[in-house]
Amino acid sequence: MSVILYYFFAFASALVALAFWRQRRRASILPPGPPGDPLIGHLLRMPSTDSALVFHEWSKTYGPVMHLKVLGRSMIILDSYQTAVELLDKRGITYSDRPKFTLYELLGWNPSLVFLQYGKQFNIHRQMHQSYLSRHKAEDFKPMQTQEARTLVQNLLDSTPDKYEKFVSRYNYPDRGGSSNHVQR
Repeated sequence: MSVILYYFFAFASALVALAFWRQRRRASILPPGPPGDPLIGHLLRMPSTDSALVFHEWSKTYGPVMHLKVLGRSMIILDSYQTAVELLDKRGITYSDRPKFTLYELLGWNPSLVFLQYGKQFNIHRQMHQSYLSRHKAEDFKPMQTQEARTLVQNLLDSTPDKYEKFVSRYNYPDRGGSSNHVQR
């Protein structure tokens, strides 16, 4: 056997051993759950209907907090109300977060409130949004909304039915439609 082939097998064996070690180490800090299959995890065991009943049955064996993994995504299932209140209400800031969107970051898109993970930047964005979308501030938009509604009705009255979609889509997708505050003819 050549030396290169020997080193290749040694390196591949080390990688496999490292992967198993990391998986076991990570699994030791997670709650118990039913045994999963390699690579697909619990995909074949996931209920397609009556999932609450199946999870409740599993909780009798594994407890009120269970861990499932489907195609590499971990899920924590809470089966009791008391556990849910304890973990989500009392200690929610520790466990709650949004999934990380790696592609979103790789493309360099600016973060939006919907995709931000909890933290300082999320709080800044949330406060900014709340300052413009509060009940008091919503009243400031009423004259503009009334004017735009009048413009839409005028456009619909003055045009043929084949152009209706153009005017309505302007209000559904403002970045695709025409400019505002004028009547289209």
